[in-house]
Amino acid sequence: MRRISKLLLAGPLVAALLASCSLLPEQIDETRGWSVQQLYSEAKDSMSSGNYKTAIEYLDKIQARYPFGRYAQQAQIDTI
Repeated sequence: MRRISKLLLAGPLVAALLASCSLLPEQIDETRGWSVQQLYSEAKDSMSSGNYKTAIEYLDKIQARYPFGRYAQQAQIDTI
């Protein structure tokens, strides 16, 4: 009887601990509220300044967030 009550208590405790891990992101996405135009503009600026890694990250975010728009098509072309 006592073992069953420990198991019943341990289950929700483990679930709560696992859920709390998702509350702390590894890094905060600074582009979360940006429009597609702003993302594309920042990507172009990054490319112009030679920061290709950041530019590709922005272009990938455009493709992920707005997959059917004209900016996504251009982002695919720009990453080639």
